[in-house]
Amino acid sequence: MRDCQDERIKDLLPEYVAGRMDSTLIAQVEAHIAACPSCAAELAVVRAAHAAFPAPQVDIARIVQALPKPVIPLAPRAGKRARRFTSWRIAATIATIAVSGVSIAVLQSMLSDTKPPKAPVVRHVVENANEASGLSVGGNLNDLSEKEMQTLLDKLDELDAVPSAEPQPAVSGMRAAAGVQ
Repeated sequence: MRDCQDERIKDLLPEYVAGRMDSTLIAQVEAHIAACPSCAAELAVVRAAHAAFPAPQVDIARIVQALPKPVIPLAPRAGKRARRFTSWRIAATIATIAVSGVSIAVLQSMLSDTKPPKAPVVRHVVENANEASGLSVGGNLNDLSEKEMQTLLDKLDELDAVPSAEPQPAVSGMRAAAGVQ
């Protein structure tokens, strides 16, 4: 027995068995089944499956009647809605003022000049600049005298502008310090 090549008719067989087709399609399917033994055999299988597993009968009218009736919501009162909107505006304004106040306080504490200047650290770096491999400044340069400032500028001129391309032996130095061979 050879398989039928008309897939459209094969797809219509379950609808044919269930009786959910119009008369023109029924005539087409019956004419094809009469001429095609493969589709006739498949129709027998579909009828057996339909008989073994009947589709449940669904009473749509009863389901619709059992649904709860829609409740028509009342229109909100204008006073309550306006009061709710106003309360949110007040809460947002208070939150904005609080955040702004905290931000201003933090900025003022960061920008205040009440901390002692770190000029002694700068002077120490300038005095020992010959021994150090680099120059670091950690303070207020306004507190330096003219001589100290000139010394600092001279030491800056002595530094290499381009760092060395050779890697530092940091890993081997750490191994030796830790006692690893």
